[in-house]
Amino acid sequence: MMFNALEFPLFLLLALGVHTALPVGARVPWLALVSLLFYGLCGWAAVPVLLGVLGVSYGAGLALGRVRSDTQRAWILGAALTAQLGLLGVFRYTDALDHLGLALPLGISFYVFTGVGYCIDVWSGEADAERDFWRYATFLAFFPKLVAGPLVRAHELLPQLAAPPTRDVETFRRALKLFFRGLLKKALVADLLSLTAVEPIFGAPGRYDTVTLWVGLLAFAVQVYTDFSGYTDMARAVAMLFGYDLPENFRLPYLAGNFTDFWNRWHITLSAWLKAYVFFPLSMAAQRRAVRRAAPGTRPGASPWPLVTNLMILFVAVGLWHGAAARFVVFGVIHGAAVAAHAVYLQRTNTPDWQARRRRAGWRVGCTALTFLLVTLTLVLFRAEDLTAAGTYYAGLFTPTTGERLVHLAPVALVPAFAAVTIAAGVFDLPALAARVPWPLRAVGYVGAALALAFLAPYASVGLIYGQF
Repeated sequence: MMFNALEFPLFLLLALGVHTALPVGARVPWLALVSLLFYGLCGWAAVPVLLGVLGVSYGAGLALGRVRSDTQRAWILGAALTAQLGLLGVFRYTDALDHLGLALPLGISFYVFTGVGYCIDVWSGEADAERDFWRYATFLAFFPKLVAGPLVRAHELLPQLAAPPTRDVETFRRALKLFFRGLLKKALVADLLSLTAVEPIFGAPGRYDTVTLWVGLLAFAVQVYTDFSGYTDMARAVAMLFGYDLPENFRLPYLAGNFTDFWNRWHITLSAWLKAYVFFPLSMAAQRRAVRRAAPGTRPGASPWPLVTNLMILFVAVGLWHGAAARFVVFGVIHGAAVAAHAVYLQRTNTPDWQARRRRAGWRVGCTALTFLLVTLTLVLFRAEDLTAAGTYYAGLFTPTTGERLVHLAPVALVPAFAAVTIAAGVFDLPALAARVPWPLRAVGYVGAALALAFLAPYASVGLIYGQF
């Protein structure tokens, strides 16, 4: 059951109504049970997997909080990580599900990474072991973030669950606006583009002409962003209704000036997770090796290769997080090479002249346009069925072809409209401008958006792209 499903409002009203009526001490257990019910309604066969991750990570946290021997704590952490990541590996990267006739558990990477991060934080002393089972169960399985994030760490949600939730009329109003915005992005923009352009064009790229292929690619760039960020908006809004704040996950990523900036704006919580648990440990290990190799009394050299190597490992992990297919690995390698090249470029051009050049408006606009083009081109690998299909798509993009031309009003209207809104959001403070609009005009805008959602959004169910990860 997705947030844009017709039955979700009834589920939410029931969950929120009972949550509000219960005594404060019973609200967190209720949220844990409701979250398990929500996941069950998405697919009951996956509930044992979630319970397994819950049991392993909760038990490991208790053991790590109790044991003082470094050796024993290392063994406990190793066993917990092996169990959770091994479970993820079996389901994501083997054909075990095919033999069992089961579907991939929805959002498995999100809650496995949450459990793994919690265990590492308790082991390192960054977080205390959570002894309250219901509080930990809600932290791991809180239904707004369960299927597609945002990824949260212990310090971001557990303290909120330990305190009485704070809600007021203003929070309720903000939550409704955020949910409606996310619903428009997901149901009206992403789903409509998927059905009218992305699925038919990517399904048979050799059938269409070059113009259609470019339209399909731009439509997918808009779809994947509005699909994921729209669902994240709804997740954060639902959490706000219960009195909790989830972290921001997107910050106008298509206005990034380089690939490094892009990953600081796109899927922010995944980037932060991988930096904390993959990149920083690799960097510290590389620094220790450099210190050991340096001559006594000298500082280690400033070679860029350890940084490049660690960034490539990090982005191969990003690719594998999306799937074991070769196209995802290539996607990760390209992004890793781009981020590494940018890091080396900054090291080599750290002079006042280059810094002044990078501050010029024309330079920033050009870098933003180039970054958007290159990022969008890599999305062919993200969406194509395999590398062969991706190659066919790339050939059609850069070799003029005379196949069919698919013309539909949705991509023709929505893609430029999305571009205009994105650029405006990067230049102006749109919420502040909207607040200055007289309320009758704002009411007309909300009614118009609601009517567009009712009459233009497709009734066919379009799955959540990142739910499969």
